[in-house]
Amino acid sequence: MSSGPEPTAASVPGAEPSTLRRTFFRKDGLRAGWGLLVFVAICAALATSTGFVTRKVVLAIFVLICLAIVLTLPRTPRASAAMSR
Repeated sequence: MSSGPEPTAASVPGAEPSTLRRTFFRKDGLRAGWGLLVFVAICAALATSTGFVTRKVVLAIFVLICLAIVLTLPRTPRASAAMSR
């Protein structure tokens, strides 16, 4: 049985890192451009979802206000009922 973690390509001296690892990472972590891209993607997703939710909430409030106005209007007899008398 092994007592420690298994070595990876990045931890083995002389082992060539994969193309994917070279594309996204440097020796000190995630490359700056990819970090910025991830940040922009998260901000765009939040902005889109917030806009969607905001539109739904505003629509629901608008419908409730219209319904409240209609329900509080005084009831008047219809013109056809008044003419038949």
